[in-house]
Amino acid sequence: MKTKTRSLLRGVSGLAFAAVIALVPLAHANAATTQQYTGNGSDTKFSTVGNWVSGTVPGDGDTIAFDSTVNGVTYPGSLTAANLNNDGTARFAGLTATGGSTDLYNFVINSFATQGNVTLQTDDNASHKVGITSFHAYAGNVTLQGVTVGTGTIDNGNVTFVAPTGKTVALSEANVSALTLSTAGTKIIVGNGVTLTLNDDNLSTHYVIEVDAGGKLVLAPGTTYSTPVTLAGGQVTATGGTSSTTGLKTVTVTANSYYDVSDADSLLRLGTVSYTNSGSFTLSAPSPTNPNEGTIQTGTTSGTGNGTGTGTGTGTGTGTGTGTGAGSTDTPGTPDTAFRAIATNPLTAVIATIAIVAATAGIVRLQRSRRSN
Repeated sequence: MKTKTRSLLRGVSGLAFAAVIALVPLAHANAATTQQYTGNGSDTKFSTVGNWVSGTVPGDGDTIAFDSTVNGVTYPGSLTAANLNNDGTARFAGLTATGGSTDLYNFVINSFATQGNVTLQTDDNASHKVGITSFHAYAGNVTLQGVTVGTGTIDNGNVTFVAPTGKTVALSEANVSALTLSTAGTKIIVGNGVTLTLNDDNLSTHYVIEVDAGGKLVLAPGTTYSTPVTLAGGQVTATGGTSSTTGLKTVTVTANSYYDVSDADSLLRLGTVSYTNSGSFTLSAPSPTNPNEGTIQTGTTSGTGNGTGTGTGTGTGTGTGTGTGAGSTDTPGTPDTAFRAIATNPLTAVIATIAIVAATAGIVRLQRSRRSN
């Protein structure tokens, strides 16, 4: 009886061990990597292995790269003004477009999906241009650095626009309204080197526009904007318009920021202004082109901060309340690569199922053996 029991236990353990060993190389094969596009395939599809240096099709968690400085890649002329066809369902970890000045490319990808915090970026080479027709971020924040997007959906995260080093990016209201931020309170962030110009009050109040250091928000005269605005070191400019009144209904100042009212007889009217982190505003840019600034009026103010005027303009509003800060939140951990492979690879799932069935059968046989003896 003891010999038979030991034999059954060895069989169950052996099957389970073999199944685990079989999973190891599959998990390794699923590890995320950088996939470099060559354009040497028979078409422009992502599913064509000849288009990738690795000879494999990119998958979930991979970063798509266009870079002629590695692996001796020379992009063919067809990549200029080309449309690349992402015909797969993978969710990528990012996109980069870099290379030498002689590599001229200007292409558009029909669709692009991401998972986790990602950056889609081009370098500072003016001839390197990348566009995405349709974009979907299933989780995490998105940074767009020189990459243009037609329409986009962001399920749970912020969108940051940043200019490549030494360049500037001009955004219109249409660029922003083409984005759908599914979670209330998330941000569209105007970063360094980026100017966002708004012409009317058609943007959603579902999200917040944040203007960071080096960013600029330009408001058309005679309009009051409902979308909440956070000033985190950036600049708000109320453009020309004699005797015009421009308004922001809700403003939060989190760092020293600037208002630029370009005409002396123009008015920028602020509704509810809240200060945090002792943020303050100054009426004029650091180097104003027009020293004859207009006037700022504020309504209800709260928090710790102040408004000041420079040049011949005026600034009003001093916060006397006490600001409050939000608590920290837990960040979910990153799933183990091996278990991600089990969840995503059909062959892995089959092997795991076989191991479970074999183990169960061995236990049943062991119980029957004990009862028969």
